[in-house]
Amino acid sequence: HIAQSSTVTSSVLPKTRMPPPYQSPSGYDDGTLSPVIEHLYEKVDASLRRPDAVAGLQPGLLCAAYAGTFWATLPDFSKETPKKTTVVQAVNLAPRTANDAFGLRFRGYLKVPADGSYRFFTTSDDGSRLWVGDQMGVDNDGIHAAQQRTGWIAPAAGLHAVRIEYVDAMSNEFLEVAFEGPGLRRRALPADALFHAPC
Repeated sequence: HIAQSSTVTSSVLPKTRMPPPYQSPSGYDDGTLSPVIEHLYEKVDASLRRPDAVAGLQPGLLCAAYAGTFWATLPDFSKETPKKTTVVQAVNLAPRTANDAFGLRFRGYLKVPADGSYRFFTTSDDGSRLWVGDQMGVDNDGIHAAQQRTGWIAPAAGLHAVRIEYVDAMSNEFLEVAFEGPGLRRRALPADALFHAPC
């Protein structure tokens, strides 16, 4: 049992014929130890979400903007056709293509600075949801005035797939997304921590 990341150093005393380069001159155990071998074993907290293995990312999130349909709750945006898709540096309503009856879907990766539990916030009028990977972190769906909902997710340091969806049915509209975590006070998702895979 390894309680923390450790480097293990070992060597062997052969008892049978060994292949090169561990073979003694006679080919058998003559009391000669093999070369010293070192290996670093890193302790991974199984409760933390592992980072996504991605490369070639570019700054910003992809945002698909939808309009022209009245949605009382968030639809399955994967079955809808966006009016436009842009790269954005912040999660807000700027990419919208209408003032009412519209939706936004932000997708990409969030760079988490340290292992630990993070609290995510969405404040929206009307509905919003946030996922990290396949885990829904915040459910703030439905038609309502601006309200805040929160949820906790425990990621390891690194890049994690993130998806934020928003819908406005009518009248007022508002969206704000933030997080806080180890050594990190509540703040909007920072532009330098948002990335996307080029299409």
